[in-house]
Amino acid sequence: MAVIISFYIGLQDSAVMGIAMAFTTLILARTLQTFSARSNTQTIFKAGFLSNKYVIGAVVICFLLYGVTVLPGVRSIFSIPAAFGWGEWSVAAGLALAAVILMEIIKAIRMKR
Repeated sequence: MAVIISFYIGLQDSAVMGIAMAFTTLILARTLQTFSARSNTQTIFKAGFLSNKYVIGAVVICFLLYGVTVLPGVRSIFSIPAAFGWGEWSVAAGLALAAVILMEIIKAIRMKR
């Protein structure tokens, strides 16, 4: 849902912006969901947010690879418009984080049952 919302927000500017925002939201959400997916029965905090150095390393590598896609000269390969800036990135990151928080809330509710 976060990706669709992000696409819709970007679509208000242009189709290319919508695609770039959806792409960014998808990448960020899936990368952040790595922490949540480590356990079906424990929240991120109970499982130890920083307890697995390999997960941390993988997340850092994913963020670095994503960072390459927005570099000048490279962004055209990924169809990320020049107008894509901190505001658009903030919206995409906020929606991605909201998706992870929602997953954690659902997990916590299931654990209480």
